[in-house]
Formats: sequence, C-alpha cells, structure tokens
Amino acid sequence: RRLAGSPGGAAVPAEQLVPRLLAQVAEQSRLDASFGALLQRLSAPALRSAKADAAVLSSFDHPVWQLADRIAALGTLHTGAQATRLAVLLEPVLQRLERGPDASRSAYERALADLDELTTGWADSELADAGVAPPPPGSGSLPTDFGDEGSLPTVPMALPGTDLHKAWVDGLREGDRVRVFLHARWLSAFVAGRSSAHVLLATRNGEPLQTIGRAALYRLHESGLATTVEPAAAVREAVQTLTLDLDADA
Repeated sequence: RRLAGSPGGAAVPAEQLVPRLLAQVAEQSRLDASFGALLQRLSAPALRSAKADAAVLSSFDHPVWQLADRIAALGTLHTGAQATRLAVLLEPVLQRLERGPDASRSAYERALADLDELTTGWADSELADAGVAPPPPGSGSLPTDFGDEGSLPTVPMALPGTDLHKAWVDGLREGDRVRVFLHARWLSAFVAGRSSAHVLLATRNGEPLQTIGRAALYRLHESGLATTVEPAAAVREAVQTLTLDLDADA
C-alpha cells in the first residue's frame, strides 16, 4: 500500500486518495484558510480527471499536481488579508475547472497559464505600489532591493533571444528554492513572485524581498552565478507523508 514515488502508487481508491492528498498538501504547507479552500476545490476536478486519465495518478509531472504545487507555494508565501485578496483573484481559475466539461491535461495547462497571468499582474501591482517602476518594453533591469532604502537604481538591459538561460528564468515559479550570487555574496532564497520584468526573492523572515530584473538574472545564470537548488514540491512531500501513514496503518 505504498505511494511509491507517484501520486497514485498505493492500493487506495482515487475517491479517497485525491482529496486526502490535497488535504495533506494544505496541512503540511500550513496554508491560510483561503488557500486551503482553493486546494479543496481542486479535489473534484482532479478526481474527475483521475478517473478519465490514468496518467494523472502516475506522474508528478501532470499539470494537475503542478497546479496544486503552485497554489500551495502561493499560500505559503502569503498570509492574512493579502492571502485572502490573492485567493479571490485566483478563484476564477478553480471555477473554470469545476464547471468546465474538459477533464483532460489541456484543461490544467490552461489553468496554469491563467494562474501565471494573474500572479504576474498581482506582482506588477505590488511592485508599482512599492515604487518600483517597470523598465521600458523589451528591456530588463539590474538587481535592486525591494522595500529597502538602500535600493540600487534600475538600469535597462536588452534581453537576449530565447535560449536555455532565458528558459530557466521564465520557468521559475513561486516556492522554487534558488541560489544566487547577489550583492557580492551567495544567497539562498525562495522565489516569492514574478512580475513581468522582475523576480522577487525571499531570503529570511523579516528581511526585505530582493527584487532582481529578469535580464540580470539571465546574466547571472549564464555566468554560473544562479541556479535552482530545489523546485517547489508540496505534492511530493505530501505523498511521502502519506506513504508513512499507509505503512503505519498496514
């Protein structure tokens, strides 16, 4: 009765496994109630998809679990009134999955794209409120601190064409753990948000977020000075816990 490294490797009916797994994700991520509710609402469409497509329970790479990871990461990074506002913003993504007839992989790929658009707009708004102006269209920016009087000026920098380094920057998501050489020292941080021109990095509790332009992050990655240590993996961690629970129940 093991989960064995995939969402559905256990001899547990999908009707029990899917809601239990998402509840475990919410519990381990210590989500605000508003984000816990979003994950709970994902249960019904995820179960419908699991019954229609065996691939849902055979791989963590299925977009339904990627969506769960994104929701968990966002809920971990935001609390209180801010979490409530963001959850309301993301609610249409869950509504479309709940009400739509499409249970295929593409439905969750669209949901992830919608989530990207909404969270990018959210980060743009947060940075604008903090006085961080976006660079001109088609340009990037050098590193700058967010919320600190010692901020560095934003300097435009042209983004190179599509390549592995750009793909890495574009692929960063909330909750990913990264290591970056910034301000003459190595920093371990979590991706806290992505605006249209910047990536927000959270280092330690109580410290201001580090805001770094996508172009500058590209250059750091190109020079071997930025890398992903560990992607967000709330679903994997929940599966590990459930594996132990199932073993204990056996």
